[in-house]
Amino acid sequence: MTSSIRLDIPPRRQWSHGHGYCGETVLQMFGLYNGAWISQQLVRDVNHGEYLIHHVTPEDDQQRRPQGGGGGGDPLVTLTTLKFSYDAWDHENAPQHQFPSYCFWIKRCLLQ
Repeated sequence: MTSSIRLDIPPRRQWSHGHGYCGETVLQMFGLYNGAWISQQLVRDVNHGEYLIHHVTPEDDQQRRPQGGGGGGDPLVTLTTLKFSYDAWDHENAPQHQFPSYCFWIKRCLLQ
């Protein structure tokens, strides 16, 4: 039987807007809950730019560059480099409309 203890870690404060530190803050929290301190800048360094929780298309990247964004690597490669385990939602092969399948996937992940 597996047991778990929820750590009483207070919410993180996001750094000043650097064209989206929300992804970096999320990974920082994942690390803290698993006993590792990961700075938001380290996440950006590993990712070669801002960390978004979804894949960024070349079109998205070009649209963000004039506002100081853009760049960045593959979020799944960054998770692997930082030694996180994950189960990625397969949005490309999910049946349309994705909402029911996505809800089932989320529930399965939460129950693991």
